[in-house]
Amino acid sequence: MPLLRNVLVAIVFALSLLASWDRCGALLSRVEPTEPYPDVGIIEQVSGNLSALSRADGPKAALLGDSMAQNPGKGPSIARLTELALHETAPRNRAHVRSFAYSGFGMFAHWAVAQRLAETGVDVAIIEVGAHSFRAVPGIMGRTAVAGIVPPARIPTLINLPLQATGLTWDRMLLYATLRGSGLYPGWRSVRARQAHAASALDTTAQAMDGWFGHDATAEVAADRRSYEHRLATAPTRPPRWRPETARADYAPLAAGIGVDHPSLAFLCAAVKHLSDAGIGVLVYFTPANVEYFTAVGALGRDAWGGSLDTIEQAVVGAGGTFLDLHALLGDEHFRDAIGHLTVTHGGPGRVAGEIAAQLASMLAARDATRG
Repeated sequence: MPLLRNVLVAIVFALSLLASWDRCGALLSRVEPTEPYPDVGIIEQVSGNLSALSRADGPKAALLGDSMAQNPGKGPSIARLTELALHETAPRNRAHVRSFAYSGFGMFAHWAVAQRLAETGVDVAIIEVGAHSFRAVPGIMGRTAVAGIVPPARIPTLINLPLQATGLTWDRMLLYATLRGSGLYPGWRSVRARQAHAASALDTTAQAMDGWFGHDATAEVAADRRSYEHRLATAPTRPPRWRPETARADYAPLAAGIGVDHPSLAFLCAAVKHLSDAGIGVLVYFTPANVEYFTAVGALGRDAWGGSLDTIEQAVVGAGGTFLDLHALLGDEHFRDAIGHLTVTHGGPGRVAGEIAAQLASMLAARDATRG
């Protein structure tokens, strides 16, 4: 039975890869790529945003971030809220703020996008950083597939950066450079998309086969999910929290004091310097953290992350940027989970955007005075 099941799965996978899109592609296109295949299409999204920003008239800014800034509380993006706040406080300033905030982005992804921003004519780049950017967990560099947008001429600059911390390798980066330089990158992305759909179909088929042959993996996943939801429903505090020992372990680097050689800080400062050298104003803001919760579980350390925040600010300013510390801006009621995603119930995202807009207005005014 296991052999028959494996043979059937292999046949489906082969057909998924080889069949033409005209015949079975329509069926496969309905199967949304799921984890671990979330990066298909991210290059196209970023490239589309870069093109749109290039076409925008008047003063313009780009906000680079992750899910914290993408659509907090399922509401408007921080970029959109910043634009609205800017127009309210300075009606004559019709600056456009474009969002480059995507779920799962980290400092490497921000560095990659920064390599392309200068060509858009942007005036100010806003980069979101937060406590989650320095957690002691794998994958904090985020979705490295965005490396595909880096211009080949910029790849050698990685020699001075901790590429190994991203999980990427030099041969992978050289592959990206070769594909882009030869004009084959769109075709390669198309193949990757087909692979992702095929892999998703393979997962679906494997689950179905397991059910037919008596091993219901789907039921196991459902049981795990029910168990997780039960733990959240019976948790002593809401929003959902980590265990105190988990929070202390994850945020130990911040509590102990990060160094200037921290991989996230290295990529952040490289992005800031590149943009600053290109004549683009750079604002780095530290997104709000649930200080009340982290204090309660002992994850802040003796100086409440003060040493780490000082290190980040000095590094950002030294690279030519401006630092805006919002880590203690909001109270516990503004957070919908432990890592720091916001709710819209108490207006937290609007307060964050207001702080950013005030700083952005000052930077744009200084730019106009210099050019005037």
